[in-house]
Order: sequence, then C-alpha cells, then structure tokens
Amino acid sequence: MREYAVAQASGRRSRWASRGVRATATVPILQELGDRDGEGATWDSLGRAHQHLGDHPEAIACFRQALRLRQERGDSYEVAETLRHLGDAHLAAGDRPTARLRWQQALELLDQLGHNDAPRLRARLREPHDHGGPDRMSRWSTSVSRVTGPPG
Repeated sequence: MREYAVAQASGRRSRWASRGVRATATVPILQELGDRDGEGATWDSLGRAHQHLGDHPEAIACFRQALRLRQERGDSYEVAETLRHLGDAHLAAGDRPTARLRWQQALELLDQLGHNDAPRLRARLREPHDHGGPDRMSRWSTSVSRVTGPPG
C-alpha cells in the first residue's frame, strides 16, 4: 500500500514538473509573437505547477508575472483568477494575511463582474481556517518529501 501511495505521489509530481517544463519553453515564443494573453496564461500555469511541486516562492513569482500581464490587458476575470491563485500560493507558503488580501482583491473584481465564483470566495474569506484549501498542496508536497525525500 505504501509503495502505491509513493508511486501515485511521484506520478503527480512528474506530471506537474512536465507541465512546468513545457510552459517554461513556451514563454519566449509567446514573447516573440507578442501574445500577451498567452504569456499571462502560461505564467499562471507555471505558477500552478510550481505550487503543486511545493516551490511556493517560485509559484508566487510566476503568479506575479501573470498578474502584471493580465492587468495590462485589462481582463478583470483573468486578473481575479490570478489574484485567487496568488492568494492560494501565499497561504501554502504560510502567509495567511497576504493570501486573504489577494482573495479580497479577487472578490472585489468578481463582485464587479457579477461572476458566480464570488459567493464561494466570499464564503472562504469568512472561514476561520482553510480546511482542505490550497495549503493541502503544501501538506501534500511535505508528505511526499517525507516519503520520497526532498525534490532535486
């Protein structure tokens, strides 16, 4: 049973690492093409890959790049989505106050848009603790490291 759990965790890490490699290779191409939308989406995907791999500082850096590009384009939903992801990364890194700030910023945009994600995010902000929230990725990464050893 333990071997199965290690294999499952290792497979997940491998898939996220593979996604990160592909996304990293894509950024210069999108920059050359001037595709700011695609570049923003790619930085957001890179952030998610790093977050799933437990590299929260790098995830935060990627989400900040995505946020900058998405703000330049003025797409409020994409900005809100990236703010939510950035909040998730801050929570996983142990910075709950900054996570809540980013989620609040995302909620303001979702409310302006009348988007159906707003009530879920509002409910999350009311929770005293984030049971099963994005920090589960941090816990998952930590448990994988305990079983498989540190990445690298």
